[in-house]
Amino acid sequence: MGTYGNKWCSDNVKSAFSSLEDMLTCNIDGEKGAIEGYRHLINMCENENIRALLARIIMDEENHIRVFEALKKKYCGCGM
Repeated sequence: MGTYGNKWCSDNVKSAFSSLEDMLTCNIDGEKGAIEGYRHLINMCENENIRALLARIIMDEENHIRVFEALKKKYCGCGM
């Protein structure tokens, strides 16, 4: 973990990539990690409104994965 234990701190953001495929794979992995975190929060939260909001955010993150996978397939010749 980076500064003050915050995994989303800029110290932990990868900014140098060896290829477009490497960058897209990193982005996909980041989205999957975010989804895992949101699911964990849903399981801990009792407020249904917050749970619904987190579920909607997960849907957005899943869409981001589809976009990155499509870009990977188009520009890198590989898919997930």
